[in-house]
Amino acid sequence: MGKKRHHRLPKVIEENEEKSDPVIVEVFSSPTCPHCPRAVRTAKRVARKFGTKVRFIHTDIGIGAGSRRAKSFKVMSVPTILIHCPEGEVLGHRGNPEDATLERMVRQALGEAAPVRASEGLLTRIKRTIVGD
Repeated sequence: MGKKRHHRLPKVIEENEEKSDPVIVEVFSSPTCPHCPRAVRTAKRVARKFGTKVRFIHTDIGIGAGSRRAKSFKVMSVPTILIHCPEGEVLGHRGNPEDATLERMVRQALGEAAPVRASEGLLTRIKRTIVGD
């Protein structure tokens, strides 16, 4: 006789029950990057603070699949941290963020905080001066 096969039934979500897709914190790094280990530690530490609401992924661009994934998100430098929101939006940070900055971004992705504003760079200020705003 053959093996019994068990089929998983899809989980039914009641109307009043919220869908609880986790926010994903993904760090893109390279084995030769001297700054990447700190970014990985920071992202892991922040993700742990949120428990099951946040999942951590480390993507090494030194391997084929990691490199293809980085290209799909247009990651051009490492370390880069992407925060994937349940609704499909992706927030990003290049370099090593402080814990507080990354926590604010995760809270925004969870809908617990107002959007994090990027600081205005030199080129933006020059353009505003020349073109006007």
